[in-house]
Amino acid sequence: MSLNYLLVTLLSTAARSQWKLPAISVRPCNCSARVYVYDLEPPLTDPGYGEAHNPFHRRPDTPGPWDPNEQGEHMYALTSILEYRLRRSCCRTTDPEEADLFFAPIAPRPRERASLYFELCQSGNLSAKSVRLALRHAREPWRACRHFFSLPHHYHFEQCGGWFAHPKPPYELMMRVGYLHSITPSLERRVRAEALNDHTAKRSHLWKDLSKVSSNISSTYPNLISVPYPSVRWSSGQTRAGFSPPWEREQHGLDRPVISPTMLFVGSAAHGDVAVRTLVVKQCEAHPRCTVSPWRGGASLLDKQRAVFCLEPSGDSPDRKSVSDDVAMGCIPVFFSAISSGLAPWFWAAAGSAGGGYVLIEREPFLVGNVTLESELGRMPSARVAALGHAVTRVAHGFQYSIDDDPGDAVDVLLTGLHKMADAQCPHHTHQQP
Repeated sequence: MSLNYLLVTLLSTAARSQWKLPAISVRPCNCSARVYVYDLEPPLTDPGYGEAHNPFHRRPDTPGPWDPNEQGEHMYALTSILEYRLRRSCCRTTDPEEADLFFAPIAPRPRERASLYFELCQSGNLSAKSVRLALRHAREPWRACRHFFSLPHHYHFEQCGGWFAHPKPPYELMMRVGYLHSITPSLERRVRAEALNDHTAKRSHLWKDLSKVSSNISSTYPNLISVPYPSVRWSSGQTRAGFSPPWEREQHGLDRPVISPTMLFVGSAAHGDVAVRTLVVKQCEAHPRCTVSPWRGGASLLDKQRAVFCLEPSGDSPDRKSVSDDVAMGCIPVFFSAISSGLAPWFWAAAGSAGGGYVLIEREPFLVGNVTLESELGRMPSARVAALGHAVTRVAHGFQYSIDDDPGDAVDVLLTGLHKMADAQCPHHTHQQP
């Protein structure tokens, strides 16, 4: 056992002591990457965050059954979740020479309004100069390319120029993690053509989606990777204690009917892609096996756990937290936008094939009536329904940000992908012994 590993264990013990957690035995560490976590000071971080902050508000050593009424994490808590996990991970290293990746937990506090992010950047507190001074291991290109930030929506940080948006050397080498990424030029051309032909509104909703994911943002926000939203709380301790996660439906006495499958839409037609949402509501309300419901917290999660297909027309943005809830509950997401279905590709990969684990109903054929919910879902062959359900179960673990080190969860999938990406893009460097 290395001295570095002992130091990390001692730090974790100190953190547990602060939270009055009992000591736990050290488990073997199977790391997809060794991660160095920066200790930042305000204004780069937020007061009350850092070593002591627990975004899960629950201890990982108190396993019990999944509770649908337990409050989940804030939908924008991505950075604080990653900071909490990586600071306590056995994969953390305090030696930059050992690190495969470097994490800078900048602005970890979830902010409800976009204006708060704009103000944060415009204040000058997150200037390129302040970031450069704090990230002391990013001054060489061969290490800068192993750094990553996590900020939920990249376009909220447009004013953070020089390091996050329109980055200058060496920041253009760093990786950015959020809920969206830029689409390919071929997909963009296809969506633009569809938007030009869309007469459902004065201005198609597709233009709004394109403004956030167009291929040209790859130069403004290079190395941008999309990840799922956080959903339910789960820990490896619950699995080891014999409790079943909610996506393992059979263990909860719930079958997934492959003949005459049920459909569910949690939402409304009042926002987002109004044209698609209005038609979804209309067809769903007229269908005997389809339900429309507003969001009702834990009750909606249980509804998703009982449904076969969960309908996910685009909202205010192509990404939806609801999709993570679908997967956590073992419900097959149904997209109406190729932009939405193309997000978080590293996390869908466990389905085993492109398009596995979800259904994509093409937007334009749906709007003109060439396809319907009944034709695409209600009459789907039972073997296909069963295969999709099994695929959702395979990807579910990788969509969840577990409370503690949990091989195969979303943090592990992310680190694996970032490590491979860094190895592929980083310039070769041979360490010179003094």
